[in-house]
Formats: sequence, structure tokens, C-alpha cells
Amino acid sequence: MRTKKLTLYEEEPYFSNALNSMAKNNWVLVSTKRFQEKFSFKTIVECTFSKKRVSHWKSEYEIDYWISSVCNGKIVNKSSIWIVEACSLEEARSISTKQFANVSGFNIRNIKKVWSY
Repeated sequence: MRTKKLTLYEEEPYFSNALNSMAKNNWVLVSTKRFQEKFSFKTIVECTFSKKRVSHWKSEYEIDYWISSVCNGKIVNKSSIWIVEACSLEEARSISTKQFANVSGFNIRNIKKVWSY
């Protein structure tokens, strides 16, 4: 895992701008160590960052689902297909179940990968 250490003065807006800049470049703050030097009234902070691993590969998944409902005393199944962009099959399943969380009778029939980029 790659790490990087920065020594910064703890004064605003310099300190927060430096942390935001590192976060935009996928660096995560792991630890901080504060020092009060005798020669300065400012607090010096040693920040340790680690590189966040980001998967830029996305895939599109085709979710085949149906919704069961009761209409005039009969069970009616409405089937449909939905395309979702996700990093994995589990994430695609999670997105679909969150989307239809308040729909009773929602069932997933099949999820298949359409393509990746």
C-alpha cells in the first residue's frame, strides 16, 4: 500500500484546503501527529495518507425482474428489464433492491452482465 507524509501548518484555510486536495486525488488521511515548535507559535501537523484503490472499471448489468400484485382477485405478474451501471453483480443486486425497497411483490428473476468499460 502506498503512503505519503505531509507536514502542514494547522491554520485555516491552508490546512483544510490541503486535506481536500489530497482527498480529490484519492488519498485517505490515516493519521495525524501534532507538534508545537519552540521557534513558532503555529502548530505543525504531520499527516500520513494512503492511496485509495479505486476501480474505474464499470459494467452494465441487465436485471430481469417481476412485480406480483393482486388485481380483481387474480395474481398479476408484470415483468420488466432494467439496465444498471455497477462495479459488480452484488452491487447491481443491491442497487435494484434499494430502488424497489417499498414495492411489495418485487422479485429478481435474473441478473446478467451486458458489457464492461
